[in-house]
Amino acid sequence: MPRLAREDVELYYTLSGPPDGLPVVYAPGFSAHSADNLARLLSGMLGRLGVRLLIVDHRGAGQTVAQPGAEASVAAMARDLAAAMDDAGMADAHVLGISMGGCVALQLVLDAPQRARSLTSVVSMAHAPYPSRGAHILETMRLLSDAGVPPALLNRISAVHLLDEATFTDPAQIAPWLEVNEDPFAQTRPMWALQAAALMHWDVRDRLSAVHTPTLVFSSPDDVMVPPTLQAELAQGIAGARRIDVHGGHLFMLHPQRLPAFISDLHAFWMSVEAG
Repeated sequence: MPRLAREDVELYYTLSGPPDGLPVVYAPGFSAHSADNLARLLSGMLGRLGVRLLIVDHRGAGQTVAQPGAEASVAAMARDLAAAMDDAGMADAHVLGISMGGCVALQLVLDAPQRARSLTSVVSMAHAPYPSRGAHILETMRLLSDAGVPPALLNRISAVHLLDEATFTDPAQIAPWLEVNEDPFAQTRPMWALQAAALMHWDVRDRLSAVHTPTLVFSSPDDVMVPPTLQAELAQGIAGARRIDVHGGHLFMLHPQRLPAFISDLHAFWMSVEAG
């Protein structure tokens, strides 16, 4: 898969789907990357719909390698996305971001609006307050990992803040979260620190009125990581933004009964933008 040398990072990205397909750029969330379960699901399902999908491992995640002292900012991650698009031959694309990736996607739209045909922000926000419950959870999970807590137990704990109440009533839906799947590209402490520093105090609320890109916001009223009030604030701040509320928590799209509808809504939105 392609690697791209930049001033302070060596970017890793993947391309999937038909070469002449609908161009889409996916920005993963905090610690997420192009080889995780969600990325693989998106690649497969969107590829079958004729989407050419570019996934970039952000600095601080996956197989991207950041140099010591690399810039730690959401703006730098957005520039990385644009550089990967250039390298992949994508002049513009529909931009999809989940969680922290939604921040990166929004930053790209603000800084280089000509690169985005549309913006889809999923369980994300226009500012990352600190201190906050979400930041506390990220810090706690990092401390538990540093302390050597077994992956099976980390998975069990993460389900509490990533899934909704209803999911816990179905043992079949919880079981996969309790399985141990070692991530060969798991975030290290320095990688975690880079992404945490990038998010801390990030705030573009005063620029939302400048967004004229067609925008779809997915929000979950059950989200613990990103409060629904922040998701609503984002949708309300962008003129003409459409908002879809989905129960299920921060990772509602990983629920097998919600994933097909999520993919369908994404594709329908992009095709409506293409149709003008």
